[in-house]
Amino acid sequence: MISNLRLVITCGLIASGLSLGPTWAQTVQLDSEENTLNLTAISTPVNAPLTLKAALAAAASYNPRILAAQQEYAISETDIRLARTARKPLIEANASYGYLDQDNSFTTAPGSSLSGETSDIGISLRQPLFRGFQTRNSIQRAKSNASAAQVQIKAVRQQVLLEVVISYLDVQRDKTILNLNLENLKTLQEQLEANEKRYELKDTSLTDVARSKSAVASAHTRIADARENYASSRSRFFRLTGQPAENLIPLTSIPSLPGSMEIFLTRAIQNNASITSAKYAVEASEYAVKEAKGARLPTVDLNSSVNRGERPENFGLFSDNRTTTSASAGVSVRVPLYQADQEFGNIKRAKQIRRLREIELAQTQINVRDNSRIIWDRLQTSKNALVSHEEAVKAAETAAIGTRKIYRSGLISAIDLIDTEQILLSSKIGHERAKHDLIEASYTLLSIIGDISYE
Repeated sequence: MISNLRLVITCGLIASGLSLGPTWAQTVQLDSEENTLNLTAISTPVNAPLTLKAALAAAASYNPRILAAQQEYAISETDIRLARTARKPLIEANASYGYLDQDNSFTTAPGSSLSGETSDIGISLRQPLFRGFQTRNSIQRAKSNASAAQVQIKAVRQQVLLEVVISYLDVQRDKTILNLNLENLKTLQEQLEANEKRYELKDTSLTDVARSKSAVASAHTRIADARENYASSRSRFFRLTGQPAENLIPLTSIPSLPGSMEIFLTRAIQNNASITSAKYAVEASEYAVKEAKGARLPTVDLNSSVNRGERPENFGLFSDNRTTTSASAGVSVRVPLYQADQEFGNIKRAKQIRRLREIELAQTQINVRDNSRIIWDRLQTSKNALVSHEEAVKAAETAAIGTRKIYRSGLISAIDLIDTEQILLSSKIGHERAKHDLIEASYTLLSIIGDISYE
């Protein structure tokens, strides 16, 4: 048995065949003795650009949640094979060897003794013929569970890919906000220097200088918060994909979406992986009920055996080894009459599980339908919000240009200028958040209908 399996997934060579150049590699090591999964990062240059599709492909190959779902499906496939074994014959061989030492005493005849080696060897076969349809229902139940596990892989993959998209957008948003704050700091520092020079020339008051210093200090605080948010979003992205987030290619457009909410809801109910998986779970529970009912029906087996034995025997005046050979074949029927109500308890439990699976399916359908409406409304709101933020940015830029000119002419104080700069910064940050929310809502819609792809 191979004790260690080592798989290296490189950002430049991933499942989709995308070539990204040398950036980073992830090592996955499975120790079969300790049954643990060790993920080890290998550092390489991180300056190569990374696209969204490449990040999605990396997550699909690397993310442990997807790997766990795939392993669950492999286990369910093995369960099908195990269920089918109930149809196959059972063949057993037996053998024994010993020594017999027997002293016989008689009242009217001379005694005699037996001693010698004994041996037995044989083979038996039992072929199940009928199990109350339990075998057939057990196989069908295992197949339904395997189908549910297979669909669940898609559900987990869509969830992980959506998280990757959101993390990708978070990195892009936080990086832009950090840059906006740095630009704002530069502007405020230039204004502070100008105010200090004007104060030396007695052209402004000490209040304006103090207000500028306060604005610069506040800008440093905002930059510290922005750096922390940027570092946190990069960390989440790395955890999901195993890829660095230092050089992501900006994502600015939304994907193609259904034309109306009615079309989207129909596709969501039909294609959502969680709903499909829940339907297979209900199907499996129905076969489990039939399997439990089969325990009340008769079972029929074909039994046959061949045996050969040798042992010492007394034949009156002398003793000798006797060899016997026997063969038998027959059909046995077992009819359950009373099994301490165990079979009825199993039937009741199977029905309760079936009812639970039906409730879970109904709840999943409700959740998907409600979430679909909520996300669709959020998409429309995000579109309107983006338009409003674009107009706000244009107005704030125009106001800032005019305010700077008026300030240089000495008609307004530094407080008015700083307020205008803060309004411009807030407008730009709001616009960036609106773009983030719009693209996130679009991809959330795609995840519900299972259409996020890295191919």
